Amino acid sequence: MARLALPLVWVGTVVLTLAYGFALLPGDAPAWSPFALAWGTGALLSGLLMLGASRDGALEPRVGLLFLGTGLWVAAGLSLLLAAPGVDAADAPLFLGLPRRAAFLLLGVGVAPGLVVPVAYGLLFDRHTLGEDDLEHLRRVALEVADEVGERRGV
Repeated sequence: MARLALPLVWVGTVVLTLAYGFALLPGDAPAWSPFALAWGTGALLSGLLMLGASRDGALEPRVGLLFLGTGLWVAAGLSLLLAAPGVDAADAPLFLGLPRRAAFLLLGVGVAPGLVVPVAYGLLFDRHTLGEDDLEHLRRVALEVADEVGERRGV
């Protein structure tokens, strides 16, 4: 699953670059540009989450699937918002005091993934965090680097 992380980051970055590039050209933006922004964002999000959670080049499949699902949720949610017909703001029906599209964007695309990922992290915390051996190695490396920096500065 960790092998998928870099291709997702690469694809997401390329798609976002193309979408922004075509949107910034003179004239109207292509019709596909907003949807490319949505799906590029989802791919980039999934890839970066996977890179951040992988240890020693490996990622537990359940975590990878959770991150893929999060990226798909965000991309699909943004695409649904883009495809939904526009409503005059004065006549827009409200949900929790917000226009429906704004409520869906804030709650569905923003808050929902923001709740799922930390809960999954909490459930998997013991298996995916640094152990005592890892922390000791990190401390040794940090001391070595601090000594080298001190020698360079003449301290």
